[in-house]
Amino acid sequence: MRAYILFITLLCTLSLKAQIVDCTPSRPTGDDEVTVTFDLTKCSFQKASLVDFEGPIYSHMGVITSESPSGTEWKSRIALWPDKTTPDKCNIDAVKLQKVGDNLWQLKITPSVKEFFMQNTQMEPPYEFKVDEQLLSVEFVLRNADGTMDGRATSDKKTNIKLLLSHTIDPGEESPRPEGVQRGINYHNDKSLTLVLFAPGKQFAYLMSELSNWEVKEDYRMKRDGDYFWITLDHLIPGKEYAFYYLVDGLLDIADPYANKILERKFDKGISPIAYPNLMGFPEKCKADIVSVWQTAKPEYPWEVTDFKGVRQDRLTIYELLLRDFTRNGEYKGNLKLALEKLDYLKSLGINAIELMPFCKIDGITNWGYHSTFFFATEKVYGTEEDYKKFIDECHKRGIAVIMDIVLDHAYGTCSLVRLYADPPGNTKAQPAADNPWFNMVSPNTKYSWGADFNHESKETQILLDSICAFWLKEYKLDGFRFDFSKGFTNTPGDGSAYDPDRIRIIKRLSDEIRKRKSDAYLIYEHLAGDQEEKELAEYDLMLWGKQYSPFSNAINGIQKGSSFKGAMASSKGWSKNNRVTYMESHDEERVAYNASVNGIGNIRTKLEVRMKRCGTAAAFLFMMPGPKMMWEFGEMGYDISIQSKEGTDELSSSYEGETKPPHWEFLEIPERKALFETYCKLLNFREQYAHVISDGEFIGNVDETDWPIRRIEVIHPDLHFVLVGNFGTAANICIPNLSSGENWYDFVTGKSEMGGPFSLPAGEFRLYINKPVEITSVDMFPEESQQMAITPTIAKEDVQILLSGIVKVQIIAMNGTVVDDQIPVNHTFNVSKLNKGCYLVLLTGEKGKQTVAHLIKR
Repeated sequence: MRAYILFITLLCTLSLKAQIVDCTPSRPTGDDEVTVTFDLTKCSFQKASLVDFEGPIYSHMGVITSESPSGTEWKSRIALWPDKTTPDKCNIDAVKLQKVGDNLWQLKITPSVKEFFMQNTQMEPPYEFKVDEQLLSVEFVLRNADGTMDGRATSDKKTNIKLLLSHTIDPGEESPRPEGVQRGINYHNDKSLTLVLFAPGKQFAYLMSELSNWEVKEDYRMKRDGDYFWITLDHLIPGKEYAFYYLVDGLLDIADPYANKILERKFDKGISPIAYPNLMGFPEKCKADIVSVWQTAKPEYPWEVTDFKGVRQDRLTIYELLLRDFTRNGEYKGNLKLALEKLDYLKSLGINAIELMPFCKIDGITNWGYHSTFFFATEKVYGTEEDYKKFIDECHKRGIAVIMDIVLDHAYGTCSLVRLYADPPGNTKAQPAADNPWFNMVSPNTKYSWGADFNHESKETQILLDSICAFWLKEYKLDGFRFDFSKGFTNTPGDGSAYDPDRIRIIKRLSDEIRKRKSDAYLIYEHLAGDQEEKELAEYDLMLWGKQYSPFSNAINGIQKGSSFKGAMASSKGWSKNNRVTYMESHDEERVAYNASVNGIGNIRTKLEVRMKRCGTAAAFLFMMPGPKMMWEFGEMGYDISIQSKEGTDELSSSYEGETKPPHWEFLEIPERKALFETYCKLLNFREQYAHVISDGEFIGNVDETDWPIRRIEVIHPDLHFVLVGNFGTAANICIPNLSSGENWYDFVTGKSEMGGPFSLPAGEFRLYINKPVEITSVDMFPEESQQMAITPTIAKEDVQILLSGIVKVQIIAMNGTVVDDQIPVNHTFNVSKLNKGCYLVLLTGEKGKQTVAHLIKR
């Protein structure tokens, strides 16, 4: 093991050429006497300037070691600040600088850095360095005797002149990587793999793991091949999980940025053992706080659906879902196992796609997921890698596509790609350095910026993003992506609102690369830019988010101003393709039902029944319009807890992303909310079955702000002709549906024949008229009484008889969507004696997979 070498650099935006600090010898070891020279003219001053000061000048200084918890704490310090102690403990000779020239002052650290701190510290008791403890950096603040004058690298209180100490070794000879290996972990067989780290400009790297006893050992020094470091390992235990990290240039400890599993010392303790059973513990001897994991001979997931194909993209009905808040398991938040139990519920609702909010590894475990750090690893708080795959597989079995919400605009500081080239290196709060291959030093967006901003013009960034998207499509069989804040995919300065041809080029390039791998991938961009740019992207067959919160929320509240629904149609923006994903709620907006309870007019604000009806009417107009549509989780129940609500209190929080929201599945037992759910079921299943009518039919809409209070939609198609009317006023109004003569018309909800004449339409209600009776074949959680009887009796204590033939499976579902019993029928009967009293749904599955739902009351 070689000696420790001191390198001089600065913690701030100043470059080495500024020469605030000089060091003799230029490459001293930790055992050497070190002389440091400061140029006061290059310093910044928080208080009075030391420039031209004649002295005396003292140094307040501390040392950061490998034992510093976050990499910034001083483990030992010398010379307390004058206002904190007596002069004899701050103005000591050991840290008194000597003038060696105009504004040049010198400090001698002797006999060595470690001995200097051990001999001169005022800490009580003195800090004792451990045998294997590495000194990483020494920080200084210069001052006069009473501390009224100072000298620093910048005026920032937390940014001082800094010496970085690192364990360095001669880079050695180059050795070519094995043929065919990629960046990250490359498995060869059950006992062998090759690790590859891409780190341009770095001098050397070591593999740190249990194999090296978490120590720097020559046997685990990685070989160099240009900008790459690599090591091949043999004789591994098949199936065993090994934690590891890379020690780069003796200073930077980083987890593999391409790893599929990440362990975190700080956060893993908060993961539910139910969500992630038998999670590997964080290695005790490891000095890093974040490590990656490899595992040879890992079992392959047995996919049941290998050739799923979703609906045409303009026929999407998307359910946006945050796993954290969708279910609850005691003290722990939602997880994939619980969400899996709700898939039949979601299928019954009539959606055909789920958009999962980001589930790449994030910084923390409780936010929405937009603090991404490791782009090839799943967030463990929701479950195992197998749980994610099973969830997707089960969705596909039900005809539901899965779209991944992903953040490719930025990454947060614990991301290895940020830390590897941060300024200073390794700091999780610092900005990217100028030599970072993937990130801009400063975001070009002057208004919207989070974390470290990806440099989308960089070839390395493009290689990285292409590999990220390819990985998720192949490994998890995802059906597409929703790209968060794609407005930020540019280096053009400004707030991102102006037309940007460079951004268009970047987005088209990324989309083309994805479609090379999956031609029918759903590609949705949260762009929210100008019309000209969005139209160009839409014409390129990309989908764009179309926020319609204010118009629909105003209409629900009974407010005419600002209530036009025209923006929910791509045609209103001059697009030739229906590629606008419109929604009245998303994760970002206040919940429309809550808004109505606060801002609704009259009894809209005070009566739940009124609000729920109006939410249903708004949904009818949204989902009967052509183009892809989206809803936010629990909108079908009229979820009315504020987005800003702080759980367990009456407080509202401005940092609502981190505030959990409790699921209220018991809402389905409240008649008003159940009625809204039934409305959603009927509308969305109608939309699913007649998607071709809505997407391809002739659309006539009277939905502008001036169309008040009665609004109307008409769609004409050879297979079906329908008319939707709704009253968004606050009182009953005469409605003339204008049903064409010469056709028979039926009320879709009641099935009754209609003449189409003028009638009084109650406030907040809608009517949907169709020109022929229709049978909705999708699962209906709440069938009409007129439907064929499936079971008898429907109020029972013990045995229930099945009236349908060919039934092979019976599932009994609580009103909150949970499967409470799963049986194979015997002699066309099943038993309910063990059920608690209450209302249930009975899902009957036939030999060919056809499903029927019946009501059951257990006495």
